[in-house]
Parts: sequence; structure tokens; C-alpha cells
Amino acid sequence: MSSRFATSKYRHAVGSLEKKENWYPDLQPAASAPSDAELLAVNSSLLAVSWTVNGAIGVLPLSDVGKRSGREVPLIHAHSGTIYELAFNPFNDTQLLSSGDDAAVRLWQLEDGVGLSQNLGTAAATLSGHTKRVSTIRWNPTASGVVVSGSHDGSVKVRHRSAIDAPPTQCCCCCCCCDAPTGGASHSRSCVNSPSSPPP
Repeated sequence: MSSRFATSKYRHAVGSLEKKENWYPDLQPAASAPSDAELLAVNSSLLAVSWTVNGAIGVLPLSDVGKRSGREVPLIHAHSGTIYELAFNPFNDTQLLSSGDDAAVRLWQLEDGVGLSQNLGTAAATLSGHTKRVSTIRWNPTASGVVVSGSHDGSVKVRHRSAIDAPPTQCCCCCCCCDAPTGGASHSRSCVNSPSSPPP
């Protein structure tokens, strides 16, 4: 009698561990991060990890594998509290976004191919306007420089890179979805989940 179920072509596929010399054994990721936090981000050349130091991010090249033999990982001192998410710019490997429970989203400019050669504490830009922790940040994968952030204050903010330092403009809609900015103009839209607010 023939089986009623298709046989998977992957039934004999077995994963294998990478050689130990290609591991990152000395990383110190945050041990007490919330379960919904994104602890790391990676692109074609860099690895970013939410570090054991509260509010800090470790950045190193993907090629920097193996034991570090006392060499310290350069840190970004990014937030005053827990980091919730990290995201590399899909159009620029040297730009990293971070968000935390200090209600801020910050953009960090890294060194090409290196990440960091020394500790960094000054952000290239800051997205303000949220009042509670920011647990979600995303770059638009098809429109360069467009960033969205979601906060526990019930708001979602969409900004273009050129407007990150500008104060957010409320659009007073209750649908929590805004049009992404178009063209070269600097735009900032914010959606607040408040049904009592009338549409514009």
C-alpha cells in the first residue's frame, strides 16, 4: 500500500557544527534581556550583540572569530537601560539602529569593514517622540533611509533618515499605519492608537 504522504527530500539532512576555531566564544551577550528582545543583528560584514553591560552593544567584524586572548570588544554605550532591538541598514552596512526602554531610537555610524576600533558613546542621530520603551524598529527593505519604530506607548512612527533629528508630527489617525515618505523631501509621520482622535 503506497503512503498517502509525500516523503521529504530533506529526511536525511543533518546539520553539522562549525569548527571551534570559527566560533565566537568570548562574546558576552546580555543575560537578563526580556524574552521579546532581539539580542543580535548581522549583515554581510559585521556582528552586533546586546552586551552584558546594561545599555551597551558589542560590534565586531564577522571575520573576527576564535578566542580573543584578552582583546576587548569595542562597545557602543547606546542606552540608559535595556536594549530591545538592533537593526542594520540594508542599504549601508555601517549604519546600525538601536532601541531601548529609555524610549529612544538611535542611529550609530560604524567604521567600514571594522565596525568599531574604540568605544562609541555619541549617536549620529536620535529619533525621539516616544514616551515608553521602543520594542520594534525596522528599516524599509526597498526605500533607502525609511525607518519605522513601535513603542509601548501605543504609537508607530515612520521617518525618513533626513528627518530623524526633527520633532515628530502627529497625523492623529487611529489605524496605526502611515504612508512611507516619498521623494527626497524630509517627512515625519506618526500614528497614535487613539480612536478618540478625529482623522485629519
